[in-house]
Amino acid sequence: NFYHEASGISSSNIRRFGKSQLHSMEEVIETTPAMRFGTAAHSLIVEGEDAFINDVVCITGSPYTNANKDLKKEYEARGLTVITQKERETLYGMREHLIPEAKKYLSADAGEYPAVFDTPYEIAMFWWEKDLLLKVKSDVLRHPVNPSFDSNSIILVDYKTTVDCSVSGFTSSIRKYQYDLQAAWYKRGYE
Repeated sequence: NFYHEASGISSSNIRRFGKSQLHSMEEVIETTPAMRFGTAAHSLIVEGEDAFINDVVCITGSPYTNANKDLKKEYEARGLTVITQKERETLYGMREHLIPEAKKYLSADAGEYPAVFDTPYEIAMFWWEKDLLLKVKSDVLRHPVNPSFDSNSIILVDYKTTVDCSVSGFTSSIRKYQYDLQAAWYKRGYE
């Protein structure tokens, strides 16, 4: 992925700096079941079914059989996200039950996002602050849904999944994953 391999400090680097300088510069990605599910959800719900079909594979049957373990390793070696049949059904249910406002924010047709971009999805932005190259990538960049805003206004959407979507549950996720710091970083980068 170009964005992750490109030079520049991201909000993830800054959030990891809370542990130590070493942690901030060494990105170690642990692929957890929750992370795989979130990646698959992002693929289907944000990028669409074509991306989901190209990037995600569903293994049927028990994931604990030797055959399915080998199949999973093979798919992951090819860069695919592996999920179970139950997770696939959950993802399609999530997509089906998005509220209309969420559907609108996650999709943007021509004219609903700044014309300077070819697409509203996965826009990577880079900027300099003094001698530091910084970067940010939003899931969706679009104009506000409500047309009463200035035509130059933009909305940045970063789709998140959570195990608990109650107010207290999602607030806990915000604290745990420091989404508030990420939001401030996005705001700074796009300003």
